[in-house]
Amino acid sequence: MTTPHHDALDLVRLTATAVLAVQAHQDAGLAVPYPPAAQLALDRITAVCLLEGLEAPASVPALLALCRAHLSKWPITVPSDYTGPGAVLVDEATGLPTHVCAEWASGDAFSSGAGPINELLRQLAGNCPSPGIYERCRSFLIDHPVVNQENMRAVHSTPGGPETWKRVQPLYGPVAHAYARDGQCVRCASCRCLAVTLPDKTSRCESGVCPGFTAQQTEPVTALRALPAELRHPLSASGRVERDIRNACLAAGAHVELMPDAVDHLRITWPSDDLWLVVVSTSAEPALLARRLRHWTPDHASRVCVAVPGYVMERRPDYRQVFERHRRPGSAELIPAELVASSDQHQADGGEPRA
Repeated sequence: MTTPHHDALDLVRLTATAVLAVQAHQDAGLAVPYPPAAQLALDRITAVCLLEGLEAPASVPALLALCRAHLSKWPITVPSDYTGPGAVLVDEATGLPTHVCAEWASGDAFSSGAGPINELLRQLAGNCPSPGIYERCRSFLIDHPVVNQENMRAVHSTPGGPETWKRVQPLYGPVAHAYARDGQCVRCASCRCLAVTLPDKTSRCESGVCPGFTAQQTEPVTALRALPAELRHPLSASGRVERDIRNACLAAGAHVELMPDAVDHLRITWPSDDLWLVVVSTSAEPALLARRLRHWTPDHASRVCVAVPGYVMERRPDYRQVFERHRRPGSAELIPAELVASSDQHQADGGEPRA
């Protein structure tokens, strides 16, 4: 007997959530008792393994050790569409959660559940008196997944800055000491996220999706505050791609606005009056991405798309095929982010754009 797909996906999601909870718990200087999310994940995966006659992890540390293995090596059967090259929840070299772990934890892999990312942004939007203020706050989060004293002084000196900081400040918390070496953290100069320092003292961007990494100067871990990992990873990476798309569409004569709803998306009105709704993503897991968007089918648009950068799609040769297998007919279609504003994708005569 093999684990039903629904159960396997739910178990991976629960375990990813547990990994992030354990990291935050241990950083507070506590080892046991483990957070409830970890015990729940262990209980659930143990129950499934016992029913199927498989060897179950005997403890939370054993479960965390299992998370260093590729999902295809787990005792439960995870469908192959979810076991791409980077399908590991805990990085073997650093012991820290991977960007794939944050992606699994960011929402229900089997339904259209909102997940913590959209929930946090929806709460932020609800606390903003106007769309313009929300967009300014969201833009700050994109540019500042991690903040220091200089960032906080700078925002207070800009028009509307104090109001922006007041609204976004509750989203930031201490940086996990696991990111520090000798009390110092390295930042990625490209996306401004934290960098992970490896045992050989080299560093790499924690996001896992930056096309290139250039280390920024080190800063004391105690001087930094960061967005939650499940928010800062996707928001900082996709937000920068979103700006490139916006600028390209504006240059092509389109009107572009951000629409805050269950899924933040760009509403693009072309000179031909065609209306596109575009979600930007840097998701490394096409099956998860397709499932999260399969119920997002606004009927008032000419085209509904999810735009993913080419460098992300190229890391998995079957990215498009996997996405299509999990995409519901009529829901958001996949398009390379670099082609959203190209003449091949949008025709002024209103003809059917080419994928």
